[in-house]
Amino acid sequence: MPGSPIRRAETAEYKLQPLIVVFTATLIAFGSTAIADPLDESVPDPENDQPIQQVGEVSITATRAERDLMQTAGNVTVLDREQIESTGARTVPELLRRQAGLFVTSTTTNPAGVQVEARGFNNGGALGSSLLTQVDGRRVNEADTGNTDWSLIPLDQIESIEIVLGTASAIYGDNAVGGVINIRTLPSEGLPRLTARGRIGRHDTYDGSVSTAGTWRNVTGSLRFTGFETDGYRDRSNFDNKRVDGSLEYAGDAFAIGVKSGYDDNKREFPGSLDPLERMLPRGRRGADPDSVGDESKVETYFVQAWAEYFLADDIKLRVEPYYNHRTDDVLISTTASGPFDIQTTKKTVGADAQLRIDRAIYGHANRFIAGFEFLRNAVDTDSASNFGLLLIDSERELYSGYLQEEFSISEDLLLTAGVRIDRAEYDIQTENISPFGVTADRARPDFWLWSPRASINYVFLEGLSGYFAYSRGFRLPNFDEDAPFFGAVPDLDPQISDSIEVGIKGRSKRVSGSLALYQMWVKDEILFDPGNFTNTNLKEVRHRGIEASIDVTVCEWLSVYGNYTLDDVRITGESDRQFRGHRMPTTPLHRGTVGALARLPWAVEINANLNLVGNRDLANDFGGDLSGLPGYQVLDLLFAWRPTITEYLSGELTVGVYNAANEKYDGFGASLTPFGGPFAFMPTRFVNPATERTWQVGLGFTVNL
Repeated sequence: MPGSPIRRAETAEYKLQPLIVVFTATLIAFGSTAIADPLDESVPDPENDQPIQQVGEVSITATRAERDLMQTAGNVTVLDREQIESTGARTVPELLRRQAGLFVTSTTTNPAGVQVEARGFNNGGALGSSLLTQVDGRRVNEADTGNTDWSLIPLDQIESIEIVLGTASAIYGDNAVGGVINIRTLPSEGLPRLTARGRIGRHDTYDGSVSTAGTWRNVTGSLRFTGFETDGYRDRSNFDNKRVDGSLEYAGDAFAIGVKSGYDDNKREFPGSLDPLERMLPRGRRGADPDSVGDESKVETYFVQAWAEYFLADDIKLRVEPYYNHRTDDVLISTTASGPFDIQTTKKTVGADAQLRIDRAIYGHANRFIAGFEFLRNAVDTDSASNFGLLLIDSERELYSGYLQEEFSISEDLLLTAGVRIDRAEYDIQTENISPFGVTADRARPDFWLWSPRASINYVFLEGLSGYFAYSRGFRLPNFDEDAPFFGAVPDLDPQISDSIEVGIKGRSKRVSGSLALYQMWVKDEILFDPGNFTNTNLKEVRHRGIEASIDVTVCEWLSVYGNYTLDDVRITGESDRQFRGHRMPTTPLHRGTVGALARLPWAVEINANLNLVGNRDLANDFGGDLSGLPGYQVLDLLFAWRPTITEYLSGELTVGVYNAANEKYDGFGASLTPFGGPFAFMPTRFVNPATERTWQVGLGFTVNL
C-alpha cells in the first residue's frame, strides 16, 4: 500500500476488475480441492476421519432452523465471536461494510446516522430499509422509518452475526427484500465469569463495558453495562450512549423459559452536509453545516423480550417469543430558512412470534416442516413545532402473518424447499397541521393483503461443493415517514413487491472456502423520494441484478488471506417519467470489494490488514447525472492484538487499531439538493458528508472465570 493516499476517481474501479477473474478461477478449482486438497499432506483414515467442522458453517436465519451452509439455498455468511474480534472493527456497521453484498453509508462520523443496505437498495432517496435486522429474534427496525439504529447495538455484546442476502419475505415478511441480518448476543451459559473491556481513541473517544454471566443449577443469568462517547471527527458530531441490559433463563428437561431487558440513554449531534463554499471555510471538511447549529437528538429506549421453548417430542419443538420496544426521541433541527424544528416522537412496538417445528422422516427421507404465526403492532406519535406552526401525526399499523415451510430431502445430496407467507397490514394515519393560516387535517387507512412464496433446490455435487437455485417473492410496506410526511398530503403509496431468482455455488475444503452468487430481481412499485415534486412515490419497475463472490484461503498454519467482490447494477426500467426512466439508481456503487490478510502468530498475537475498495457513486437524487458524483476510495485498517491466557482462570486482551491508515479523504454520503437560501438558492447543489480520516484506538480487557 502506498504511503500517500490514492484519490484518483478511477483507482477503485481499476483495482476491482481483476477480482472477478480471481474469484471465477478459484471457484472453478473447488471441484478438485473438495476431492483432494493439494495442501493437505495427512493420510486419511476412513474409520476415524470426521467431516470437517469449520467455524460458522451452520445457518439458522436462512431457514429459521439449523441447516449446514452447504445445504442452504442462498448466499449466507456467519461471523462468530472469534472472527468478529480478529477484524478489529469498532462498531457493527464497520464490520458489515467488509462483507459481500452489503453497502454502508454514514452522514455523521459518529455511530449514529449510519445506513446499511443489501443488493442495491441503498439509493439515498428511500426513507425505509429493505434489510431486516433482528437481535436474538427480536425485530429492531424502527417503527417510523424501517431503518436500524446501529448505535444501539454494541459490538462487544455480540456472539455471532448471520447475514442472509436475498429476498426472505416468505419467512420474515416486511423489510426482508434485500436480506436479513440476525444478531445473536453473547450466551450467558457456563461457569460464572466477569469480563471488563476499555478503549481510548482519537477525537476523545472512550468505550468500555463490564459484564457478568453464568449458570447455577438450572438458572442462567447475565448483567452488562456499556458506555461509549466520542467527539467525532467533524465539528458538532458528539455522541454519548449509556446502556444496561440483563437476562434470566430457566431450563428444564424438555423446556426453557427466559426474559431479557435493556435500557439505553443516548445523546447525539448532527454536523449536517457541506456545500462547495462551506468546504472552503477554515475548518474545511471537518466543519459542520453553518445552518445546523444546535442540531441534536436525545434518545431513550428500552425493550423487554421473553421466550418459551418446549419439546413436545424429540422431533417436535414449539417456541413462542413476545417482545416490546419503546423509544422516545427529542430532536432539535435548526435552519436559517424556517427556524428551529422541535420534534418529539414516541415509538412503541409490540410483537410476538410463535413457531412449530417438526423434524420427522417421510418414507425414509429427511423432512422438516415449519409453521409459524406473527403479530406486530407499531404506534408512532410525532409532534413537530416550528415557525410554520404545529404538526401532529398519529400513526398505527398492525400486521398479522402466517407462514409455512417444507424442507424435503429427496436424497442425502438433494434438498427441496418450498414455503409461503400471508401478511395483512392495517394502517391508521392521522395528521393535523395547526398554522397561522388555519387548521388542516388528513387521514388515511390503507389495508394490504400480501403473499410471499418461495421455492429452492440445493444439490451437493461433491463433499465440499454444492450449488443452488432459488425463486422468491418479497415486499416492503410503506413506513410512517413515507406515508405521513412533514410536508404535503398523505400519499397513497403501495407496498413495493419483488420477484427474484438466484443461482449460486459454494465450496469448502480444509484450506479454501468461498461462494459465488448471481441474482436478478424485478421490483414493482419501489418506494422513492421524488426530489422534483418533493414527495414520496412508487416507481413502476426497477431491476436489481448483481454478483457476490467471496473467498478465504488458509495459506499455512498461521496465515490466511481473504477477499470479496460485489457488483450491484440497479436500473429504473419501467417508469414513464423521463426524470427516472433508464437511469441507474444512485448512491450504491457498481463495483466494490474487500481484500485482507490475517496472521495468527506465536504468543497469542494476531495481525490483521483489511483494505475496503469502493467504486464511483452517483449523488442521491441526481438521476440525470447533472452534478459530479463521488469518486471511489480505498480504506486500509490495521489491527494488532495480543490475547494471552494468563492463568486457568484469567485471560487478557490488548488491541491497537489504526483505521484509514493511508489517510484517505473521501465522503461517506453525497446528495443533490435544492437549498432554500444562500448563493445556491433554487439551484441543484452538491452536498456531501465527509468521512473520518486516519484515526486510532487502543483497548485493554480481561475475563475472570470464577
